[in-house]
Amino acid sequence: MFIPDTHRSFTLELHYRIVGVYQFARANELVDEIFSADHLKASSLTLYGQSYPVLPPTENVFYMLHHMLKHYLYSGFGSRLLCDFTLYLKKYAPEVDFEKIHFWCRESKIFHLYELILESCRIYFGLPSSVDPKVHCSAADCAVFLEKILADGDFGSDTERKIVSNGSYQHTGVRAWFHEGHIQMKLRFPKLYKCVLLWPVLWGITFFCFLSNTYRVRHTTLLQTLADFRADNQKTKLLKIFDNNDVS
Repeated sequence: MFIPDTHRSFTLELHYRIVGVYQFARANELVDEIFSADHLKASSLTLYGQSYPVLPPTENVFYMLHHMLKHYLYSGFGSRLLCDFTLYLKKYAPEVDFEKIHFWCRESKIFHLYELILESCRIYFGLPSSVDPKVHCSAADCAVFLEKILADGDFGSDTERKIVSNGSYQHTGVRAWFHEGHIQMKLRFPKLYKCVLLWPVLWGITFFCFLSNTYRVRHTTLLQTLADFRADNQKTKLLKIFDNNDVS
C-alpha cells in the first residue's frame, strides 16, 4: 500500500488463522477451539490513553509458543522472540493459568518446545525461576537450541532455498518426502483434497509447482533442496514435536 502524503509504502500481512495449519490434526483442533469466539473472553490493554483488544494472558502465552514454533520451522526464530516472551511473563505470570498451558501443550504435542523456551529464558534472558517452577529442561539442550536460533537469525538462513517442512522424521527417505508432499497437497488444495479420487492429479500438480519453485524461485536444484530438507529435519528433531517421527 502506498501513502501519497508521505511517499512511503508498507505491506499489510493478513492471517485468516491465528496460526497456520499443522499436519497434526489434534493441534489444529485445539488451536481452533482455544481461539474461537465461544472460548475467548474479552480482554483489553490501554496504551497512551487508547484501549486495544488483546488476548487474555493464558491464551496469549499459548499463542506466543505457536508463533515461535512457526518461526523456528519456517522463517527464522531470532532471540527477540525469547526476549518478548521473557518480558511478557515477568509482567503477566500471576495472571497465567500454567496448568492450562501444560495441558494444551501436551495435547498439541509441543510440551518439549515449551520446556526448551522456558528454561532458555531462565538461563539466558533473566526470567525468574519462580515462573512455572515445575517445568525444567536440560541446560545442554537449551544451549543447542539457542545456538541454532542465533545461527539462523531473525529471518532464517537462506530460507528462500528451502522446502517448508511440517515436522520431524526419524528417517528422511522417500517415504518421508512423499508424506511431506501429501501434506503440501492438502494445504494447496484445502477443499479438493477431500475427494480421494483426485489425489493422483493433485499430487502431480503439487509436484510440478514444487519443481517450478525449486528452479525458478529458489534458484537451486532438486537434490540440493532434498539435502536441505534432510539437514533441517535434524533441527526439528530437537523439539520432539507432533510425534511425527513414526515415518521410517
